[in-house]
Amino acid sequence: MLGSNPIINKHCHFIKMKTTETKEQSLLDIWNSDKGAQNRWGTYYPERRELERNLKNLLKWEVEAKLYRFKGSEEKAEAVLAEYRSNFDWDTKYSLEIEWEVEPQTAYQSLELSVEEIKEYLSGDKEPETPSYSEVEENVEGGHKLTGDNTQSVRAYITNFRLKQKQQS
Repeated sequence: MLGSNPIINKHCHFIKMKTTETKEQSLLDIWNSDKGAQNRWGTYYPERRELERNLKNLLKWEVEAKLYRFKGSEEKAEAVLAEYRSNFDWDTKYSLEIEWEVEPQTAYQSLELSVEEIKEYLSGDKEPETPSYSEVEENVEGGHKLTGDNTQSVRAYITNFRLKQKQQS
């Protein structure tokens, strides 16, 4: 009997879900449908925040040459980035986040760099110079030394995320 087999039920449920999928909303539709929500500080726009968060990740992955992280597809990521770029404007700053090994702890450093400079570090063409202890001492307790070992990651900062002028009504 079909109803008594959980494996078949899961499979049938999956098939049902696949056949009832709806077309994905465009980024512009998501932006326009967000009417805002109230909290104690006023109105905020949760869907627009999510759009901005996703854009930050895409821009970060683009710099890192890891767009495949977006739904497992570089092609989908490029298409979504193109949709963002055709409908929205924003200001972007990038930084290379460096985590320095400190005996026996870790110190953190953030360098505001251009995309080209960040790519030089990520490709290994350029190595970060071990900072002086005074440059990172706020993140380390006294009496430790920097080992020179480090890991690096990219961070994208977006401000002034908005519709392009042609999209505003």
